[in-house]
Amino acid sequence: MPFFILLAVVIVLLALVVLLLGLKIFFHKSHKFPETSVGHNPEMRKRGLSCARATEIREWTKNKSSDGCKSCSKPVCG
Repeated sequence: MPFFILLAVVIVLLALVVLLLGLKIFFHKSHKFPETSVGHNPEMRKRGLSCARATEIREWTKNKSSDGCKSCSKPVCG
């Protein structure tokens, strides 16, 4: 019997944590999860950060033409 009480408490706590973590997403104007990918995040682009793949492409093809970064579909991220 104590196991089921503990299990119920854990499930309730996990549900509460998920709800609290989602409050910003649920009640924000855009209702979207913040973009965390470097190649798609405009704030990271403003700071001069680019995805690792685009950086690698840029370094290896400085004097050659490149198709760009396939993962974020930008000519060269950043």
